[in-house]
Amino acid sequence: MSDANGDMDAAYAARAAAANPQLVTEDMVTQTAQCAASAFLDDPVLTWFLRDDKHFATALFHLMETNTRRSMASGGAYVASDGKCTSLWFPPDSNGGSASIMEQLKLMPRFLGLTGWSRIGRLFKLISLMEKNHPHEPHQYLQVLGVEQDSQGMGLGSSILSYSLTKNDAEGMPSYLENSKEKNTPFYERHGFKIIGEINMPNGPTMWPMWRNVGGA
Repeated sequence: MSDANGDMDAAYAARAAAANPQLVTEDMVTQTAQCAASAFLDDPVLTWFLRDDKHFATALFHLMETNTRRSMASGGAYVASDGKCTSLWFPPDSNGGSASIMEQLKLMPRFLGLTGWSRIGRLFKLISLMEKNHPHEPHQYLQVLGVEQDSQGMGLGSSILSYSLTKNDAEGMPSYLENSKEKNTPFYERHGFKIIGEINMPNGPTMWPMWRNVGGA
């Protein structure tokens, strides 16, 4: 009985930490990126364009590290104090977290490290399709919502997502994301998101853009 109580206490503490996340600071970047990488280890879009060799895990971590730093610079990177879940947001004036053409050229060596030569074209196709389908109306963009694999199923994703959605609602700001797993659609729908289209990769996976009006209406 004591073990069960201990598990319940741990789960409650984890949900409480997720419901009151901290803004990511420099000393939290590695922890946040590790959490996101664990959460997206089997993501169909990332496994489609990231390199498929022994360096996959390293590439995934470096991608999440880059995403964390870019979101942190925009003031939208959050992580639970226990490091079990994270959400990376971009505000309306950040161009959806996308890099300009010049920035992409500067990032080419890093891109190649992520994809290898054989998959670099997939990454640029993904970037192009995401930009083409990105809404023009001002909104908060959720690029990453991740719960480390060992902590999934405890309600942490819902807790950390609700934190930001409440904030977005208070600011009168809609929310947008691209869902890369169809099985996650009901989860996002419970939080007020609705599918607004499809993004189909050439001979690859599908993503579902989802939009949430203020208040989830």
